[in-house]
Amino acid sequence: MKPTYILADGMKPFVFVIPPLDLEVKTSQKTERINIISYGEKNKTGKKNVESITFSSFFPNLDSNFYSLVNPLTPILAAETLVNWKDTEKVLTFMVPEFLISKKVQITEFTYSIRERTGDIDFSITLTEYRSQGRQSNLSTGLLERL
Repeated sequence: MKPTYILADGMKPFVFVIPPLDLEVKTSQKTERINIISYGEKNKTGKKNVESITFSSFFPNLDSNFYSLVNPLTPILAAETLVNWKDTEKVLTFMVPEFLISKKVQITEFTYSIRERTGDIDFSITLTEYRSQGRQSNLSTGLLERL
């Protein structure tokens, strides 16, 4: 099975033509150890932290057998598109339908290197889950509404 990795800016999909071999999803939550004199040490668990997704692959050169019109961008334009989305802090949708993954994310890290002998561009990307604040503030006072 060849999974399809898609990063979408609204209705504009960016398809990763060469799917990565590995996908790492990191999830954690806030914990704090509390020492109570009459009880001892207790672990206090809080809400979950945002998830991060990391993977790496390459953008094939136009002359490569791996090049596909699914993503017709040249390797450097593909890299520059992702750099632009990172720099402008775009909220994107990351999807891998075969793994039932669909998340709102932002690009927090993007590294690429050009392989001169082939013209391919290797890259590594880290996506961080985007969560909006669920509660709205009052426009006149700037304070959160009471529940």
